[in-house]
Amino acid sequence: MKKSNLIKLIALPVLLACGFAKAAVVTETVSGSVSGGPIGSSGSLYDTYEDLSIPTFDSSLGTLVNVSLSFSGTTYGEIELDNDDPDNGSNTAKEITAELTLRFGLWSSETGNSNANQSNLLMGLALGSYDPFTNNFTGPTYIEMVDPESSVTIGNLADGDSSDVAETASDTLNIDSSTTGTAYTLGDFIGNGTDTVSLFFSTLSQTVADASGAAGVSWDYEAISSLNYVYTYENTIVSASGPNTLGIFCGVLIFLGMVNRKKIS
Repeated sequence: MKKSNLIKLIALPVLLACGFAKAAVVTETVSGSVSGGPIGSSGSLYDTYEDLSIPTFDSSLGTLVNVSLSFSGTTYGEIELDNDDPDNGSNTAKEITAELTLRFGLWSSETGNSNANQSNLLMGLALGSYDPFTNNFTGPTYIEMVDPESSVTIGNLADGDSSDVAETASDTLNIDSSTTGTAYTLGDFIGNGTDTVSLFFSTLSQTVADASGAAGVSWDYEAISSLNYVYTYENTIVSASGPNTLGIFCGVLIFLGMVNRKKIS
């Protein structure tokens, strides 16, 4: 057998067996959750903080392209409604409405925060609003009929978030490479998977009594919070394909060429 034919015979199975390398971008996710609290009643959104730090994304897994943070806060407790009208025989039970507001903050730092400095605020949750100039609350309401010089309590702090007075606010924030103007950018979440991204939550809930005549309200509450996070990342995977149509066709042509040449010679 001629040397050239031998080379062709060797090349033929190699050509048939070999495919082409293919590169594909695969998208995957890593997720988890943390929770914090309870923290007690506070007179300010900036008094008490609870740690909600999360692990960083492990950069060895691939390229981080998106961070999704789902933040939820729940305030629960008990409201005492007071009818301060004198029990003089002419006054009767009256309807008293307690109106609530609820605020939660998710912060990158637990220091330096104030109404004037919100640069560390990553997410803010609100339920209802309050205008201190008009003393006007808009939010969840709780209503009871209360006798003169008496009080009625709604809910029970000991029942936790199963109390009859429990309110929840939630929202989701997505951060990618184009996100700007937030306390954290995408790069702040990248690490080795064991270090952490510092996050803290705080809360403030207020209430006011709405009723004719003399009435009062007290609001004893606690707050809990949860944070679900999802890291979306990409990987480039290179794989070899099986024999392809073009390779088989070329192999057949080589084989036929060898046969024809043999017949001629």
